[in-house]
Amino acid sequence: MRETVKILILEDLATDAELMQYELRRADLDFLAKTVETREEYLEAIQSFQPNLILADYNLPSFDGLEALAVLRQHSPDVPFIFVSGQLGEEVAIESLKQGATDYVLKNKLSRLGSAVERALLEVAERQDRQRAEEALRHSERRYRILVEQTPAVTYVAALDEKRSAIYASPQIETSLGFTPEEIRRNPDFWYRNLHPQDKQRVLEEMQDTLQFGKPFTSEYRIIGRSGREVWVRDEAVVLRDTEGNPTSLQGVMLDITPQKLAESALRDSERRFRLLFEFAPDPFYLCDLDGNLLDLNNAAREVFDINRNDFPGPNILSSGILDPIENTRFLESLSRSAAGEPTGAEEFKITRADGSQIILEISTFPIELEDERLVLGIGRDITERKQSEQIKKELLKRIVDAHEIERRRIARELHDSVNQILSSARFRLHSAAKKLPEGHQSLYNELQEGKNLLEESMREIRRISHNMRPSVLDDFGLAAAVETYCAEFRAMTNIDVRYDFAEVSKTISPEIDLGLYRIVQEAMHNVEKHSGATKVNLSLKRQSGWLTLTVQDNGKGFDLNQTEDKANRSSGLGLLHIQERAAFARGATSIESTPGKGTRVQVRIPIPQEEEK
Repeated sequence: MRETVKILILEDLATDAELMQYELRRADLDFLAKTVETREEYLEAIQSFQPNLILADYNLPSFDGLEALAVLRQHSPDVPFIFVSGQLGEEVAIESLKQGATDYVLKNKLSRLGSAVERALLEVAERQDRQRAEEALRHSERRYRILVEQTPAVTYVAALDEKRSAIYASPQIETSLGFTPEEIRRNPDFWYRNLHPQDKQRVLEEMQDTLQFGKPFTSEYRIIGRSGREVWVRDEAVVLRDTEGNPTSLQGVMLDITPQKLAESALRDSERRFRLLFEFAPDPFYLCDLDGNLLDLNNAAREVFDINRNDFPGPNILSSGILDPIENTRFLESLSRSAAGEPTGAEEFKITRADGSQIILEISTFPIELEDERLVLGIGRDITERKQSEQIKKELLKRIVDAHEIERRRIARELHDSVNQILSSARFRLHSAAKKLPEGHQSLYNELQEGKNLLEESMREIRRISHNMRPSVLDDFGLAAAVETYCAEFRAMTNIDVRYDFAEVSKTISPEIDLGLYRIVQEAMHNVEKHSGATKVNLSLKRQSGWLTLTVQDNGKGFDLNQTEDKANRSSGLGLLHIQERAAFARGATSIESTPGKGTRVQVRIPIPQEEEK
């Protein structure tokens, strides 16, 4: 729907002005009219009324029609101006049109005024549309040129020949190759001549397919710049055609991708180096998914798992029989931790090879992200020889300990059965001699009595030493009874309040474990007596889930586990070392907690042999 047209009528006869409006209404024109007569009114109306069209008489008493046209063209050159006059000769009419009038209508033919106005308004609308289109085109061209000249890629138009002579190249080509667009346009064979020799044949064949079949051209290749350096480009182009579909030229975009190519080359070199490190690392490296499927192995891992290089995708660690069921459970736990993003410390796994032989592998796992997938990197170390060496040392230590215990038992028996008998005989003789003394030798009698007392004290000390070296109650009645007897003697000798709870372990576990725990109690209590200054000690032995847990806790002065300067701490440290060795001998573990002023807690955990657990 067209807006209301504002029409300014320059006319000194009111009846003529009314007739003009009448004809315009007959033409169904939606308009708003304003009539003026003088120059002053005309100028003011142009400013305030801002008409869309002017109808003017040619002859006015004080104002010439051509002058009115000239004033309008200076102020609003695009507003249509139609002369409506009683008489207008041909020469005057032509002159008015030359001066810029849109049309003229004679007053005796006002019936054509409506069509003249419609035509004038249509011409204005078409001219404005054309101007807007031209302005939009100019704006689009400006934006396109800015885009072309500021984008990092080179935009070009080339001829449809094998050498691809340049018709246009954007300024960025100088940044990429060092040649100005003018230099490239002056050299029709620039592109052909500067193609890298190793890429030329391939690129020419790709270009030939584009020229022959019209398909888009896409290629990555090297081109030689001004300084002789190799520039990698990604070139994408399409064939342009005229309105009849005939090919006219090639338009494309060329992007300098040298940094990316250099980065890719550096990445490939880095990957090769790391692949070599991975492949030839002396320790086994493997990559698996969270289900345990082996994805990659290095040479050492293939040797350990006895897997051929070509056996990939690899077997599943959990279902291949590499691990026994118990090991499978632990390995599954490590996979669960990896799924949660947690690495695992070194864990020992027994690996069964295809020939039935076994090796012990110490494995640490690390969760990694690879192509948006959580995988597990495992790093192993073959500790079979180390474990065999440890086993040999353990067996040797067992022999030493066994020999030591045998020797302790022999010495205890010698002390009890031989030395004690001799001392007992000497005590009896002194007693007999004292009884035979005549009266009057009181001093000598007292001496004999004192000697007898010393012998009795020596006999008690020998019995105590003999008992500590190998308590017969341990062999006869078991660990709980032996510890009860020991604690009673310890309480009597030291006045330290000793409380113990061995109720859960009343029967013998095994002679070796009973003896080991008894020696640990002895060593711990010796430390309490010599170094702790404690007034109270609590002992307990618990049996739970296949483990024996011995706890010795005192309320003494405690110590700094990291401090080893003074002699007392060195002695205490040696005692703790003996406890740790005894626990390790029974495949157990020791934890020691101590804080200055807050006492010491020693805890030993020893696995119960399966046959005893049953």
